Amino acid sequence: MTHRITDENHRPFAAETYTSLQPRMRALLALLAVIFIATVGLALLSHHFMKNHMLQQQLKNTEDLLTTVASSSITPWVNTRLRYIDTLSYEDDLLTLALERQATDTLMERWQTLLDYSNDIFFIYFGDREGNVTMLPDDEPLPPDFNMFERPWYLRATESPGQIAWTDLYDEIITGIPQISAVVTVHDPESLEPVGVMALDVSLHQLRRIVMDVELPSDAELVLLDRNHQLIVSSTGKNYSQLSDTWQKKTPDQRDRGYFSRDNSDMVFASSTRIPSTQWQLVLFTPRDSFYAPIDPLRNLGILAGFVVMGVSLVFTYYFLSALSRRARELSNYFHESLTESFVPRQVMSGNDEFTWLNQQFNAVIGERNLSQAALAESQRRLSALMANLPGIAYRCRNDEQRTMEFVSDGCKQLTGYTPSQLIDNADISFMDIVHPDDRQTLRTRWKEALQHRQPLQHEYRIIKGDGQECWLWEQGAGIFDREGSVTALEGFITDISLRKQAELLLEDFNQQLRQQVDMEVSRRLRSERNFRILFEKSPEGILILNQQGVFVQCNSMAARTLGYAPEEIIGLSPADLSPPLTHLSQQPSTEVIGRIITEAFDQEMTSLEWQHLHRDGHLLTFRILLTPISRGNGSELLVVWHDMTQVYALQQEREQQQAILIQQAKMAELGSMIGAIAHQWNQPLSTISIVIQSLIDLYEFNELSQEELYDATGTILQQVEFMSQTVDDFRTFFSPSKSPQPFSVSQCVAQVENLVSTRFVKHNIQLKRQQECDEALLAQGYPGEFKQVILNILSNACDALAEAHIHEPTIVITVEEQPDCITLNVEDNAGGIDPGLLPDKLFEAFITTKEQSGSGIGLWMSRLIMEKMGGRIEAANTSSGARFTLVLPRPE
Repeated sequence: MTHRITDENHRPFAAETYTSLQPRMRALLALLAVIFIATVGLALLSHHFMKNHMLQQQLKNTEDLLTTVASSSITPWVNTRLRYIDTLSYEDDLLTLALERQATDTLMERWQTLLDYSNDIFFIYFGDREGNVTMLPDDEPLPPDFNMFERPWYLRATESPGQIAWTDLYDEIITGIPQISAVVTVHDPESLEPVGVMALDVSLHQLRRIVMDVELPSDAELVLLDRNHQLIVSSTGKNYSQLSDTWQKKTPDQRDRGYFSRDNSDMVFASSTRIPSTQWQLVLFTPRDSFYAPIDPLRNLGILAGFVVMGVSLVFTYYFLSALSRRARELSNYFHESLTESFVPRQVMSGNDEFTWLNQQFNAVIGERNLSQAALAESQRRLSALMANLPGIAYRCRNDEQRTMEFVSDGCKQLTGYTPSQLIDNADISFMDIVHPDDRQTLRTRWKEALQHRQPLQHEYRIIKGDGQECWLWEQGAGIFDREGSVTALEGFITDISLRKQAELLLEDFNQQLRQQVDMEVSRRLRSERNFRILFEKSPEGILILNQQGVFVQCNSMAARTLGYAPEEIIGLSPADLSPPLTHLSQQPSTEVIGRIITEAFDQEMTSLEWQHLHRDGHLLTFRILLTPISRGNGSELLVVWHDMTQVYALQQEREQQQAILIQQAKMAELGSMIGAIAHQWNQPLSTISIVIQSLIDLYEFNELSQEELYDATGTILQQVEFMSQTVDDFRTFFSPSKSPQPFSVSQCVAQVENLVSTRFVKHNIQLKRQQECDEALLAQGYPGEFKQVILNILSNACDALAEAHIHEPTIVITVEEQPDCITLNVEDNAGGIDPGLLPDKLFEAFITTKEQSGSGIGLWMSRLIMEKMGGRIEAANTSSGARFTLVLPRPE
């Protein structure tokens, strides 16, 4: 590597070529790494290939071992026992035993010879189809509950008829020893029908010894399994094999691939082979460690060799680095010497390596530094002068939570109330501590966002100065980043904006208040307009707007529909266009009357009137109209609200006509009793006239009639005729309806009714008493004829009640009292009173009567209507002895 170097005066040195140590060090370290990796890698690679080779060899040896054991030991053992039972099952004597149930001596001798010859066959037996069993040895009887058809040897023989088969492992019923049996069904050679089952019970000790004598790898296990994978024998000599159980729990695919994992995650290889004619399986389980144990020392030796090579390399490197360290210390001491004021640049290193080059470059840097320091001093002087005149402070701080200040300009005391020495390095207080608590998190967030995007920050926030005052600041700053992109510091400028902020806050408050007032006014007007629209359009009353020219400018649907028009047809018309030519009361032109009404309505708060309008089809409608002045836009208008009263007035008129008819009918109902009373009143005058006339005739016949007697008789007759004439006048007046309300004397009306009913009272011995507590000439306002009907109805009801109750001294008391604004008439009786269930109002309802036979139930109802029509009222109540009716009458205005 070649470098161009200069002295402290920036003059280039003579070009010199030197060999750098750095490439040599890199090459040396790379060589050491390659040697170490190669040594260890070679050891590991050799170990890998040896493992595969060992594995393949071991698997082949395992297959050979299984084949050898199966073919040379187990299969001959099996075939020998199968030949035994095959030979015995075809003997004629066995057929005789099956058919005649008689065992021959020859058969028993052969069975016994087999038992004596073989040391692992300990029972031979035959069972026929009826369940009879012949066996050797027969020195122990079968259990009483023995059932041949449920025994494993019988079930296995019938499972595969005609074939020699082996049962699964089971406990012998007599000895309890685990065993297996070779079984076969015996057939009749002529009919080929099965006649029984032949079985040999075989002990497992010889088979177990065969398996246990096999030489196996360390920790390996050889097991013999039946067709159901049940353990028959194991090389461990135990009746249980954990490896076999784990292998059997695997799926068939997992068992066929030749290896599986134990519960402790160790790998186990499994090799198996079938035993002919048995459905048995011979399985060899070999742990992986047994395969790899011979080659592990070789692997470890290779790794150890790698570490030895590495150690030698490190020793060599140590001596090499020691030499480098010595030259580095010399150069380091020279660098430390440069920190003193008396330092003079010079060449202290010799040679062509990096240390000599660094010495030369350092001398050049020192020269540059001296020049830079001078320029820096001048810049700092200028900066200090500029900072002193700025309306704020310049700063440099760390990017931490407290914004630890490293530099603060001289305006700090005036701006914050703290000196720079108090803020720098958080000597007394940190800058973030003087920031208003409500603004700290926002300031941190703004700085974080600015630094993330590498953008300048401009932000306004508050601080609490040293004297406790609150001050608004404006800050502009930016982050300083190094080459790796890390923030090394924050720099910026801060100035006081409290005065501007106060003005902004005042302006903002003013604008906010103004906006609120405008929003409230707009909202109020919109709400008012909306409510008006809803009321105007949805109102069940007709609503119209009439301008000062007397023309409708708005109309809702109800107003137009009442007259049979659409709203747009009403707009533009005047009230006179919808009215008859003449008014219905004064018969004046409608145009003139309407103009006068509109003019007066604009000067009053509200005007109420009744008016008739023409329906579109021509019939008249009567309206109740309210006129209210309202202000809209630049002028005044009338709000017109009308309600169609046509049907109401028609119903009222019909009701008044019906009431008049009922009153007249009630009067006619009383006509019969009234005529009887008049006839009774006329009896006495007629009798008197008859007597006087008869006396005149007698006096005349006897010439005793004098002029004086004639005059007396004539006066008496005329007096009786006058009485009869007055009775007729009272009757005629009673039945004459009153056309309009008028003042009348209450006392006179009562007296006239008393004259009409006096005969009935005398008939029933009823005493009628009047108590006048006011002037006889006291007047009430109303209909005198109808009022007499009310008095007559009450007196008649009292007379009927007294007659029905058979009171000893029946009495009716009439009292007239004067009140400030009315006249009160009380009628009391002692007939026992009214049913409380009818008081106080039900008694006056239509068709309510207290008379079981003769009552119509309209008398008191009609009386209430008459009193209400007169502007009065009628009330009923019970007293201690009877009932009291009170009539309240208005007085004339």
